[in-house]
Amino acid sequence: MAAVQLATAEGNAVVAVVGGEHAGNAEMVDCIKGMAAEPGTAVPEEYAMVKKNFYDLVDATVNGQSTPSMDTNEFLEDFKKNLLDYAKEYPESRIAAVDEDAMKFDAMKMKDTETFRDNIDAYLQQYKPGSPPIDPSKLEAKFTKEQYAIFRSKFNDQTTAVISGDPTGFFNPPQVVSDLIHNPESLPDKYDEGDDYVPYDFNIFKATTGVPPKKGGPIMGAILAVTPGLEVAAAAVAKAGPSAREKAEALQFLTHTQRYAYAAATSVVNVAKKNNAPVYVVGGEQQQSEYFPRTPYPYAFTHPCCFVHRDEQALCQDLNRWNPRTTTSRRLLLQWRSTRKAMLL
Repeated sequence: MAAVQLATAEGNAVVAVVGGEHAGNAEMVDCIKGMAAEPGTAVPEEYAMVKKNFYDLVDATVNGQSTPSMDTNEFLEDFKKNLLDYAKEYPESRIAAVDEDAMKFDAMKMKDTETFRDNIDAYLQQYKPGSPPIDPSKLEAKFTKEQYAIFRSKFNDQTTAVISGDPTGFFNPPQVVSDLIHNPESLPDKYDEGDDYVPYDFNIFKATTGVPPKKGGPIMGAILAVTPGLEVAAAAVAKAGPSAREKAEALQFLTHTQRYAYAAATSVVNVAKKNNAPVYVVGGEQQQSEYFPRTPYPYAFTHPCCFVHRDEQALCQDLNRWNPRTTTSRRLLLQWRSTRKAMLL
């Protein structure tokens, strides 16, 4: 938590991994995620175990997610094609926009023949009627982007009424399109809010996909807060032989919690090593191993939230850098002098 807070305060994007001790608590994960400024985030330990997913997440944070391109002209052409297919499949001559099999007299007794037509007509009244004839040439010429925007506005009003329970009345989308073809309407001027406007729904006039994603920049380093499970797993791997088989056998005899902690930690370390970034280990005995080298950081860590500094003058400089308010720095310095420890809040 301290690392996320300090890194975010310095304007860095943080990808935090919540250990298995708290990963099952959704509120805890959301709390850490709220500390990391965009585009930073937080994920549970189980997510970091799947290395490909974690690498993709870090890459998206560093380089920003690519926004998909959108051609509104193609979208409109697809809408017209779907409308013509619908009009062909469910013509106006059909009682309702249902499949023909639903109107056949099948699997019924002969004594029901007389009442079948009356019953099926009453049954089909709950469905929308078929589509009126749509002339493809008129659809192509007169159903422009403006008319589509008007149609979508009517469709959104109908959807809102259905959700809120308001009176909806009769609404048949193919009929609305047919009316707009024969009697075009005018689009309100306020529909287009300018280049900087980000709509809350699809806008046929702008190929926007939302706010451009932020980029976190190059990886500066990784910080591992050693949990009890990770400490045991790192010690077991450090004592194992040099081969991958011996290391795997050492992990096999550990608990799931310990193996999962080690798998998530190696995902973090591998990303840092791949980008030539330093790795700092906080807490534990700091076992020397391939994945967890002894940290060059100038603190002798005794707890993920506490440190003992070996240089009083350097501590004073660090405190003033982290918090420019000299009163707070002096208070922490006095606390360090009395207890030989300073707490990262």
